[in-house]
Amino acid sequence: MEQVEKNLDDLTRPLQDSKNPLTRDEIFVLLAGACLHDVGMHRIDDPRVRENHPVAAYEMILHSSDRVPSELREVTLPIDDRNAREAIAKIARGHWIDYALPLPKIHYINGNKRGRLRLLALLLAMADLLDMSSVRAHYFRSSHRLYDLEPVSELHHVKHELVKGFSIGPPDNQVPGTLRYDLEWNDNDGLVEIVNGWVMQWFNSQWRQLHPVLLEDSGGSIHWTEPWSKVIFHPREGPATPLSTAARHLLMAERAEQLRIDREDFASHFRWVLANKEAAVFLFPADSDLDWQQLSDWCEAYARSRDNCHVARIDVRGNAVFQFASIVGHIMKQWGLTMPVCADEEAIGLFENCLRLANSPDIVTIVNADEASHSSVATLLKKLMSRDSAAARVCLLICPKEKRSYELDNVLILEFDGSTFPRAEVEEFLQRKHGYSAQESSVIYHRMERANVTTRPVDVYAYIEDHCT
Repeated sequence: MEQVEKNLDDLTRPLQDSKNPLTRDEIFVLLAGACLHDVGMHRIDDPRVRENHPVAAYEMILHSSDRVPSELREVTLPIDDRNAREAIAKIARGHWIDYALPLPKIHYINGNKRGRLRLLALLLAMADLLDMSSVRAHYFRSSHRLYDLEPVSELHHVKHELVKGFSIGPPDNQVPGTLRYDLEWNDNDGLVEIVNGWVMQWFNSQWRQLHPVLLEDSGGSIHWTEPWSKVIFHPREGPATPLSTAARHLLMAERAEQLRIDREDFASHFRWVLANKEAAVFLFPADSDLDWQQLSDWCEAYARSRDNCHVARIDVRGNAVFQFASIVGHIMKQWGLTMPVCADEEAIGLFENCLRLANSPDIVTIVNADEASHSSVATLLKKLMSRDSAAARVCLLICPKEKRSYELDNVLILEFDGSTFPRAEVEEFLQRKHGYSAQESSVIYHRMERANVTTRPVDVYAYIEDHCT
């Protein structure tokens, strides 16, 4: 909470130096909302408390008067004025911008006094968003050990532990009216770069929605530099920060989800097959101008984030297609198992024994092939789909479209074209994962059309990376 207050102080400094600073009543309800914005996290019996806590905070504050029957009241707060209580509840809920943006620009906030309600909620949303303080990593650490955390909580804990520090303020003291967010990391290895990408894409998407409204509601006082943020990676000193396998897989899954232009028809089928323990082969074109690499990265990350799921990626193009024992050995190594050196027939037998165990895990295999109809590839797919349990068997087969006609008994064959992205999916991706408005995403798509990249999915990815991040 102390860091959120410090962030509010930094964010509002240009506003307080302007002709229209925050009033005493605005400061009162803003600080009260800041103090109470996470009170909804106390509903510990809610399994979805993290995603529900803004609304929970709103409800708890609204019902906090001692005049409310005790069976409806979870907390009692000394906020006697109804307008103040409602304003504080809306500001607390508004620390998530989906609740802040629809608020009225001006509204009653305390007694008969009006204030800039939307501005106050947006200030709290920005201050909370940018709170990357490493102090938050101390909450679950005792002098002896790190408390056992679920993967999602562990990931957020480690995210803060990796931060050296951050600041909000003018990048040039000679131009005091502008703001920049500087974020510094304690390490510069590949994992930290992935964490930074995961964090900053979310920050960018939220900032893109927040800053124009903050600029408007503050009368032009809260103004950010271009670019609005700066990231610094410091060489690590001392031991590396540990991250469990489960939390690492969750990170990779969330990052892959951020980067995936929807292909929602494909993704929903992939999730459904795994959830329903089906046997299925997904066929996707391997053409160089398609997004098979991004899609296979997402499939791998999503599968690894699930419990009890073995995942492997293999390339059986060229001469590799004739080395079945080597292929099987490579798959089993990725499962954490060892296969002795042996001939193809013995390798097939050992492989079958693993696949037909009664307690076999779900298995997802990503296969790059020149010809799906080649005997070795066909044999591999047949074995991968075999099972004596209810576990899922899923294969993403990436190969030229014209070379993949075959049949497998009791296996779903799901073929996807993949030649282009529907315009709606590209614009939805820009809005939902990068924070652009509907109008802005439409303009970006028109620019892609003029650059002649919309017919090649891999170029759409490249354009967005070059121009929208």
